[in-house]
Amino acid sequence: MPAKRLLLSLAVAVLLLALACKGDSGPRLPDLTPFDSEGLAKLHEIRDLAAQVRGLDPCEKVDEGTLTREQLTAYYEEYEAEFSDDDREELETTNKVMRLLHLMGPQDDLLQSYVGMHSSEVAGLYSNDEDKLVLVTDGEIGLDIDDELILAHEYVHCFQHDTFDFKRLGKLEEKEGKDQANTEYSTTIEALMEGDAMISAISYVGAKLGEEGFNDWIDSVKEASSGDEEDSYPPFLERSFDFPYDQGMDFALYLWKKGGWDELNKAYDNPPSTTEQILHPEKYLAGERAEDLKLPDLSDDLGKRWERLGDDVFGEFDVYNYLLTLLGDEGVASAAAAGWGGGRIATYSREDYSDRVLVHIVLTWDTPTDATEFLTEYLNSVKAANGQQDLWDRSASAYGLFSWDDEDEHIYAGLEKRALTIVIAADRGDRDAALAAMNLPSPGATPTSP
Repeated sequence: MPAKRLLLSLAVAVLLLALACKGDSGPRLPDLTPFDSEGLAKLHEIRDLAAQVRGLDPCEKVDEGTLTREQLTAYYEEYEAEFSDDDREELETTNKVMRLLHLMGPQDDLLQSYVGMHSSEVAGLYSNDEDKLVLVTDGEIGLDIDDELILAHEYVHCFQHDTFDFKRLGKLEEKEGKDQANTEYSTTIEALMEGDAMISAISYVGAKLGEEGFNDWIDSVKEASSGDEEDSYPPFLERSFDFPYDQGMDFALYLWKKGGWDELNKAYDNPPSTTEQILHPEKYLAGERAEDLKLPDLSDDLGKRWERLGDDVFGEFDVYNYLLTLLGDEGVASAAAAGWGGGRIATYSREDYSDRVLVHIVLTWDTPTDATEFLTEYLNSVKAANGQQDLWDRSASAYGLFSWDDEDEHIYAGLEKRALTIVIAADRGDRDAALAAMNLPSPGATPTSP
């Protein structure tokens, strides 16, 4: 799998931004152990068959070799070691935001999880910047069918970069970051690429083994996966880590079934713009985009030394993943996230990196019914995250207003037709200051009209 898997949510975007800002100053991949002449010949057979299956020209100018798991782990640990004190303080603040949202436990750490997941779960990678294609091994090189699957997957990434206009795709991602656009290209382009590489690599295995051999291989994969141990990282992060592969593959397969590789190729000219389009390919084909939402900057209204950490899209997958983490019910989370029309999330903290953090979320829905269904499950999810303790004040529920006050968690949820505003803070006064800045009724106040 590739060297970097984009994680969703504003919190993880902070980490990726910190990594990206290192640019060329970051560590380079270690020198690869080259394949011997026999291995290289087999490698190029894999490349050529993968290119034939995918219908793209093979790439030839690439440094191919292996790294051990220990070398890969050391590479990611180098990244971690290069974080400055300021980077680490900001990441610790982000940890506090994630904990406030019940997305990580008190001992979980975003950076350590990122490094750990990549070190333990990446099986191969293609680096376009360094022009390297890598198979991660335990020190022995046997090139069994599973290794071939990984190599075919990484070769497809090489084909993609040689074939499609990644300069233009990169500009879409850059514009998104500068303009606070209501798009998720940094995630959806990754999902398109990984989904493409996943179905291409599986098609490679089918071409290599034939129908009977392929079916036997599928059975062996199912048997092996049934004994997998539970992941040791926060489930929210694991699902975000896997999104480009799991949901990206479903998206790519949908397009492939509709029009073959040509239909998938067209998606690089017009990539999906939201995770809603990835989850619902029919909405991608219909051109359904996110609603245009803008959040006010509340920094000055919250008081001195407050700063906004970021302002980003809170997409349908984020909504689904958020509810699933809190409720533990995939069907409920999926149904409640459906009908997403648009969403943004902004996070704030004091400049002294104290425990006083605040989250502002606005979500819109296709219909008022969709909005009400989500709100119902959101109220349940907060209760579930707090051990079924129910502190929701429903005294103004007829007006679509709800509040929650616990020792270190203070929430406002206000629904108006299709739009839901959520403010979550570690301090009640900070929450109420944000509400006042947006002219929203403070908890306990009686609205003037229903």
